[in-house]
Amino acid sequence: MRGPVESHWSRWGRVLSLRVAIPAGATAEVILPAGAGARVTESGRELAQAVGVRVLQREESAVVLEVLSGEYRFCVE
Repeated sequence: MRGPVESHWSRWGRVLSLRVAIPAGATAEVILPAGAGARVTESGRELAQAVGVRVLQREESAVVLEVLSGEYRFCVE
């Protein structure tokens, strides 16, 4: 693994956007604030269809993800 891990987030009203970049050969754990009923997507896809993304745990106020190397754009609504 070599290279930077990058992240950038923004919030518009009730929508949170998070962009992350994970270097080749690495995996990362991403924790997103997502209460009951929140819709979480990656590049417009439901998490179950997002390539390189695995839901590790859903908690009362968050979702915990494992992501493989690559770039991801998460949205929590």
